[in-house]
Amino acid sequence: MTGREINLLPSAQWSYSLPAFLLKWVVSYGRYVLVITELIVILAFLSRFKLDQDLMDLEDKIATNKTILESSVTFEEKLKKITQLQDFVIDEWSEQWLWSKYLEELTRLLPKGVVLTSIDANGSQIDMAGSSVNETALAYFINNLKSSRAFKKIRVEKVSSDLSIQNSRLISFAIKVIINPIYVKY
Repeated sequence: MTGREINLLPSAQWSYSLPAFLLKWVVSYGRYVLVITELIVILAFLSRFKLDQDLMDLEDKIATNKTILESSVTFEEKLKKITQLQDFVIDEWSEQWLWSKYLEELTRLLPKGVVLTSIDANGSQIDMAGSSVNETALAYFINNLKSSRAFKKIRVEKVSSDLSIQNSRLISFAIKVIINPIYVKY
């Protein structure tokens, strides 16, 4: 018996039709497309393991950073409270320091024979009451207040003459002064 070739595809009459062309393409080039598609699917499947591992690592990092942030929130709140207290203390201290400069100026201007019995400092004014042994010392004190750069406006509220315990005449007075904020440099 002689060997015969069997061709199941008709060669001449059927090769120009669309089904024959598709069948020829699938048999020759389609297998390459299938192999490449399978390789892509296998690579996607294998890359899934790496991506899952990366996802777990990122979740761990997020959890770690979240605890760090949560602990820093309490630290930040404590720091804010300390800063607020510090600002309050600085404000109070600077205000006390401010008034102390004006009180130093008052004591510098106070002549002999004049005694201040009360000083009330509030807002932008100082109210003071005191007594003087004579009119000259009181006038000298008022003149000193007017010539000082620390005070803008001086107003004598009350002046009266009293007899003291030793039967000497004392002059009581009440003075209100408006401070000059430019006097004290911050």
